[in-house]
Amino acid sequence: EKSAPRETIVTGGTESGEIRRVVWKGALSLWQHHPFLGTGPETFAYSYYWYRPREHNDVSEWDFLYNKAHNEYLNYAATSGTVGLLAYLGLILTFLFKAFLQLKKVLKSQDLKMLSLIQLGLLAGFLSLLVTNFFGFAVAPISLLFFLTPALFWVLGQPAGKAEKVMAKKAKLSLTWPQQGGLMLCLLLAGFFLWRVGQYWSADRLFALGEKLNKAGESNQAFGHLQKAIALRPEPIYHDELGLVSASLAVIAFNQEQATLSAQLTELALKSSNQALKSDPYNLNFWKNRTRLFYTLAENDPQYTQSALDSLLTAAKLAPTDAKIQYNLALVYAKLEQEETAIKTLEQTIDLKPNYDHARYALALFYEKKGETEKAREQLNYILAKINPNYEAAIEKLKNLK
Repeated sequence: EKSAPRETIVTGGTESGEIRRVVWKGALSLWQHHPFLGTGPETFAYSYYWYRPREHNDVSEWDFLYNKAHNEYLNYAATSGTVGLLAYLGLILTFLFKAFLQLKKVLKSQDLKMLSLIQLGLLAGFLSLLVTNFFGFAVAPISLLFFLTPALFWVLGQPAGKAEKVMAKKAKLSLTWPQQGGLMLCLLLAGFFLWRVGQYWSADRLFALGEKLNKAGESNQAFGHLQKAIALRPEPIYHDELGLVSASLAVIAFNQEQATLSAQLTELALKSSNQALKSDPYNLNFWKNRTRLFYTLAENDPQYTQSALDSLLTAAKLAPTDAKIQYNLALVYAKLEQEETAIKTLEQTIDLKPNYDHARYALALFYEKKGETEKAREQLNYILAKINPNYEAAIEKLKNLK
C-alpha cells in the first residue's frame, strides 16, 4: 500500500533512520525473492532497484545510487543469500564463542596480564564493529579490522614462547632446490600480479580523468584518455563512458559537415554501448546512459529517439519504482508526439512520487494544451501549496492560465 504523500514542505534532508528503514525493506524483499544464494556479491547497486520500495521516492535522497544496504547483515542476505549470511554469522559466532571461553578461563584463574587486557580490548573493539555494521556497511578499513582482530586475539592467546619456538625451528631449515624454485615462482607471480594491479590503477586514473573532462565539455580530450584506459583494461564502465563521448563527438562532427567522421563516431558509440551492456546487461546506469546516447544521436537523426525510448523502457523494467525514469519516459513520448501516453506516464510518475514538482509542472502543461485548465490549475496549486511555494515557473503559469 502506498504511503500518503507529505502534507508539509520539506525544508531539510530526511532523517537517516527513515532512509535506512526504506532501504532495509528493499533489502529484505531482495532476500525473499533470492533466498538461497542471493543476487551475487557486490550486486546490490543494481538488484536493489528491482524491488526498491515506492516510499524511497519520498525521502530527500531519493535519486541517489545505493550500492549497499546500510546494514552489513542484510547486505549479505540480499547479495549472498542465506548461505552467505549463515557463513558470515558462523564466523562471528565461532570467534565470539572461543574468545569468551578463553577470557572466562583467564578471569577464573585471576591471572590478568597485559596480554589478557589487550585481548579484552580487541574483543570490545570487535563487538563495536558488529554494532557499527548493523547501521552501516563494511568499507575496506572496517573489513580489515573485522578479520585482523580475531587473528590478533588468537595470536595473543597462544602459550608463551610457542610462536618463538616455531619460528626458530623454521629458521634452521635450509631450502632444497625444489623449494627454492617454488619460492622463485611465487616471487615471479607476485611481481606479475603487482604489475597487473599497476595497470588497473593506471586505467582507472585515465578513466577518471576522461570522465571528468567529458563532464566539463572537453569531449576531444576525454576521448583519448578513455581509449587509453580501454587499451589497458577493457572494463564495461570504460566502454559505457566512451560511448557517451563518441556520441557527443559525432554530433559535433555532423554540425561541422564531416559526415564520414560523424558516421564512424556514431558506429563507435553504438559499439561501445553494446559492449558495456553485453558484459553487464542488468546495470541500470548503463541503460540510462544508453538513453542519453540515443537522445544525443537523435540530434543528427531523429530515428534514434525511438531507440532512446526502447532503452528507457528496459530501464523501467529494471527499476519499476524509479520516478525519474518514468518522468523521462513521458518526455520522450512527447518528443515522439504520443501526448496521451505522455500524460498517462506523468500521472503514473506522480503516483510514484507525489512531491515531484517537475513532473507535476509538465503534467500541467499537457493538461493546458488539451484544454483541461482546471486539471492544470490543480497541479500548479499542488506544487505551490505542498512542494515549493517559490516555484517561479508554476507561479507565472498560474497567473497566465485562462
